[in-house]
Amino acid sequence: MKISKEQLFESIINSYRAGGGIIACGNGGSATQSNHLVEELVGRYKNDRIPIKGLSLSSDSSIITCIGNDYGFEYIFSRQIECLASINDILLCFSTSGKSKNIINVLQKAKTLNIQAILITGDNYFDETNDFVYYSVGEKEGRRIQEEHLVLIHDIIENIELNLIK
Repeated sequence: MKISKEQLFESIINSYRAGGGIIACGNGGSATQSNHLVEELVGRYKNDRIPIKGLSLSSDSSIITCIGNDYGFEYIFSRQIECLASINDILLCFSTSGKSKNIINVLQKAKTLNIQAILITGDNYFDETNDFVYYSVGEKEGRRIQEEHLVLIHDIIENIELNLIK
């Protein structure tokens, strides 16, 4: 199910208000986007403020290589979310295509754990076999999708700061 930017923001704010936080992941450039979002939450964006709860599943190379070696690369995120996620958290998966096996697996695992999950992708995403909630940045070319992901990350942080930090 495709959602709007406003619905994305509302889902994130509701997660925080319920005591949850953002868990993010992605591969390659999207892993960098995942890390960038979380470092801006925990560190700071524009102003000094309290840290905001966030975790990137893409950032711990020891965990990723352990799971990849022992179980397979397609499980590097789903194994982590099974261990680290709480019911009020929200999973944000950055993916230009939305078709990576490890992204599909973590979205499916989140569903079985009743963790809200949103795929953040581009207009080239369409998969009628999966019933994932997704937000499209409105671009089809990989580099443009990633550029819009970065803009969206900053919009997410600004929205969180505006709605949660007093």
